[in-house]
Amino acid sequence: MNNSEVQRKKFQRYSLFAILLHWITVALLVSIATIGWYMSDLPDGARGQESLFQLHKSLGISVLFLTIARITWRLMNPPPPLPSDLSNWEKLLASSVHVGFYVLLFVIPLSGWVYVSTATDFQIPTVLFGLISWPHLPFSANSNVETINAVAESAHSALVWATIVLLVLHVAGAVKHQISGEDGVLHRMLSANSAPILMRRVAIAVAVPLVLFVSIALCSNTASRDNQSLQDHTLLNTGNWVVDYDQSKIGFSGVHDGSDFSGSFENWSANVLFDEDDLDRSKAVVQILSSSAQTGTRLYDDSLVSSEWFDTANYSTILVTVDEIEKIDDTYTSLATLNLKDTEISVPFTFVLSFDDSHAKMTGQAILNRDSLNLGQVSDPNNEWVSNQIIVEVKVSATRR
Repeated sequence: MNNSEVQRKKFQRYSLFAILLHWITVALLVSIATIGWYMSDLPDGARGQESLFQLHKSLGISVLFLTIARITWRLMNPPPPLPSDLSNWEKLLASSVHVGFYVLLFVIPLSGWVYVSTATDFQIPTVLFGLISWPHLPFSANSNVETINAVAESAHSALVWATIVLLVLHVAGAVKHQISGEDGVLHRMLSANSAPILMRRVAIAVAVPLVLFVSIALCSNTASRDNQSLQDHTLLNTGNWVVDYDQSKIGFSGVHDGSDFSGSFENWSANVLFDEDDLDRSKAVVQILSSSAQTGTRLYDDSLVSSEWFDTANYSTILVTVDEIEKIDDTYTSLATLNLKDTEISVPFTFVLSFDDSHAKMTGQAILNRDSLNLGQVSDPNNEWVSNQIIVEVKVSATRR
């Protein structure tokens, strides 16, 4: 092979940046397909299924924005010409396959995004790689949301099979031209050309999808945790104890996907009237800012503020009244009445107290069933993912007025 032939082949190769984007996309597609088929074959509620679903969505959104980067790069850097020994129909087929790939790599994740955004029976937030809250598309107010969901689901599946067909054609064509004695094409994506890469163009190809990604992520439809405040419920005229909130805590725990989880409310207030010699008049009223629930896991936090859980957009406060207090040996029993969304329930609340002069510490526990509070009953009415029983533990440190 003479020098001119070598230089021609180098010119027909893609740039290093284009090659990296290509093979990263291939790796993501293989991972997405593998995860998608595997999780679909699992029985509903199988341990780890929801985590696979979140990973599948995360990788799909990654492909969407990677495709935007590839299109941006391609517009600035036209691909190398096809080998001259290809016939016109082969060139047309090759070009059509490439265009088809770009369309599918954009439409498939978009159809998946529409599908999860319009789901009516599995309303789970999307959290990319467990770190970034991702909004659903605004279809919830559409009267045809179920139809849109069905079309999106069918389209998502059909487009995946279309991609497989194109992939077979793509690979078959590359192998055919590589082994048939023609001017092979595999080298175009296996080693880069020697032309210098303009970093300005790389920056643009990265910046375009990044700006779009950040803009959409900032529109996340989960409720803000900073724009709500506790309402003023003055249900007791006076309280004779001052709560030290830095030393107090309202926590909750349960089981999700076979693993324990726990969290607490970061913003709450309590008006406490308690006299150990007059339990009939003793009472506590607690107001909890529902959007202040924190678990340390973004998926749980986003789920809790959603409409089928605390619905913080419409119900900012959880109100709890503790009364009917009695003492049995060293333990106090009482009745805790919860007002959450449009539901009111009463459950036993037991606690113990210790006194040190004017200071007191209380530790108590109540067990709630989330089905009686209408929590998570759309996506998980049969407790396949989240345990029905939720344990609430309260620790209060207070000083007598």
